[in-house]
Order: sequence, then structure tokens, then C-alpha cells
Amino acid sequence: MLKNIGLNLSSLNYYISKSKNRLDVIIEFLDIAKKNNIRGLEFYPSTFIENKDFYKLDKTCSNIRLNNLFYILDCDKIFDLNAVKKLIINAKLSKKKIVVIVLTKILECKRHLIKKDWDEYIEDSIKFLKKLEPIAREYDVKIAIENHQDFDSNDFIRILDSFDKDDTIGINFDIGNAFAVCEDPMVFCKKIIDKINNVHIKDYNIKETKEGFMLLNCSIGKGSVKLKPIINFIEKKKPNITKMIEPGQLTPRHIKKNNKIFWKKIGPRLIDEKKKFDASLSEAILANKEKSFKNLNNYKNNDEFIFKFLKNQIIESINYTKKL
Repeated sequence: MLKNIGLNLSSLNYYISKSKNRLDVIIEFLDIAKKNNIRGLEFYPSTFIENKDFYKLDKTCSNIRLNNLFYILDCDKIFDLNAVKKLIINAKLSKKKIVVIVLTKILECKRHLIKKDWDEYIEDSIKFLKKLEPIAREYDVKIAIENHQDFDSNDFIRILDSFDKDDTIGINFDIGNAFAVCEDPMVFCKKIIDKINNVHIKDYNIKETKEGFMLLNCSIGKGSVKLKPIINFIEKKKPNITKMIEPGQLTPRHIKKNNKIFWKKIGPRLIDEKKKFDASLSEAILANKEKSFKNLNNYKNNDEFIFKFLKNQIIESINYTKKL
């Protein structure tokens, strides 16, 4: 079994939003993790804890530690030093001292929604990270910037070349999200492997559309992403890295790569890299050509179905990952 496997609770956002006591969800999946030899949990505190009640966060993290599991905390605030610092202080107590951050609110690589020039936005990101780095270093905590369907591998290389060679500032590599910026996941991974501080193991089914393609929710191992060679590569190069199981969101992601505006703020790609992505995308689309997929949004009024579906998906994903 892979080392340092954890469970990311982000895919349970709908389930969490419907729960009377949101913190009970963490306890529920803490038990599932322990029963399946999963070593940690990753979550957005803001999803579970309302009104910035950090006492509840402290208590929750303490409970996870008492169960001999690590935790990774995710921050959804953009360019907010105070918000990240509060999580850093708590992350220092975890066995794996990592805070995952995002630097944009965009999904589906919709860079045109950012009013600034993309180069200018990257410079703003570097300036923010320069302020964050000494705080993280003070608490001996690693920062992992997620490829949140926004930055591509070239962006990350540019950003991280501005920092020291240690791993205080690094990347949260979400494997499935590489497709959202039209990069082959293995190519993306090999380019940034030395910078990775945390991994999200994510799979998608991929369906062609007139405007591009859809990324569709599925259990890990049941989609179009060739996970095994990527995870084996990561395990060989960085065996101690944390690897978090995270099925995709219920809402499909539409990557409209056939629209000119999609490429407006994306830099040129190497020909070989473009060919590799085109080949991977074509293979994924062909594999799913005759398949039909449920639109899970149609079931959002059926809480019992969704709750059962999400739990089963987590268990299926755990079982697949344990065999890698």
C-alpha cells in the first residue's frame, strides 16, 4: 500500500452543507479512515466551522491527533495573510505540517474572468507568497499551492523559481485538474515533481462537447485519468509525500478549449507537450464515446440518494487506491 495516504473531504461539500452538525461529518469520515488504514484527513475549515469559531477548529484537530492521524488544512481565501496564518498555527501541530492554498477563484481555466493581465496576476501572486514564506518558515509549515483549474505547469515554474530551493513554498498537485488547463497529467507532473508538497488523487470521466470537453465526477480508478503510472512516478521520486484521495465535485466542469477566449491568457505550449495532451484527450474521449453518464445535479433534491452515492464513492476510491 502507498505511504501517507489520506482522505480529502472537499468532494463532500454538498453532504456537509446538508448536515445539521457539520463537524459530525469529520468524525464520521475519521472513523472510515481509521477502519481503512487511511492515515490522514484534509479539509477546508471554513466548510465546517461557521462564524470563525477557531475553538471548534482546535478541538477538531486535537481529536484527529488523538486518533493518531495527520491533518492538512485548506484555505479558500485569496491573498489573505491572516487567514492563512491562522491555519499555519494549527497545522504546526499536525504530523504533516501542510497548508493548501488557492490563488484564484476561477475554475475550468476561465482566465478571461480575471480582469488583470495574466502576467501581472502571476506577479501579484509572487508578491503575496513572498510575504507568506517567512510566516510559514517560522512555524516550520509547508505551503502547497493547488493547481485549481487555473495555473498550468509553466506558471508554477515561473512562480516557484522566485523562491529558495527548499520546499517551504511548493505545489499541491491535483492530478485530474491538469486536464482542465489542457495539459497531460504525466507531463505536468514531471515538470513540477521537485516542487510538489502534497498530491490530490483525482479521476474524471471525459466527454467531448462542441466547445471542448466535460470533466465528470467518478470514483477514483473508474475514470479516464491514467493514475497508476503517475502515482508510481511520484512514489519513486518523492516517497514520503502525502497523497490525498479526492473524487471530483458533483458539478461537471466544462473546458471550452475550442473557444478563442479560452486561450487568450494562456502562453504558448511546446509542440511535443501539445501532441501528448491531444493524444491523451482523444484516448479518453474515445473510451467514453458510447458511455452514458448520470447528471448528478438532477438528484440534488434527493438527499438520501446523494448521501449514499457520495459515501459509496469514497469507499470505492479508498479500495482502489489501497491496491496501488
